[in-house]
Amino acid sequence: EGARVLELGCGSGCVSLGLAARHPSVEVHAIDSSARAVDCLKRAAVHNELPNLTVALEADGRVPDPGGYDLVLANPPYYADFRIAEMFVESARIALAPGGTLLIVTKQPSWYLEHLPDTWSNVAQELVKGYHLIEAVRT
Repeated sequence: EGARVLELGCGSGCVSLGLAARHPSVEVHAIDSSARAVDCLKRAAVHNELPNLTVALEADGRVPDPGGYDLVLANPPYYADFRIAEMFVESARIALAPGGTLLIVTKQPSWYLEHLPDTWSNVAQELVKGYHLIEAVRT
């Protein structure tokens, strides 16, 4: 309760919408590089009367309120190289307060499992219905 959550690359925002609707005391921020997706999510937040959900257009990895989040969620594309994944991981590091948690959904866990332990603690993975959930704690 009272947590602050940031979703990186929110797309149409189903994760952020569900989180904001289910947990009204949680402050949810969602960012994406697609103006169309951001507009869609803003409309959905208004339509569903979710004042705890804010949405912003962001394409270069900047995050609102650096160090102010308890949880960062990301589902980076896994059909290309890992440049976006690298940007998401760095954005999460900047966004999270020390001890905050990063959760990543991917079909390609090896890159994360290789690179996250260098700068994150408690890196773990869980296989859920064919997807890997990677969890890491900001040190």
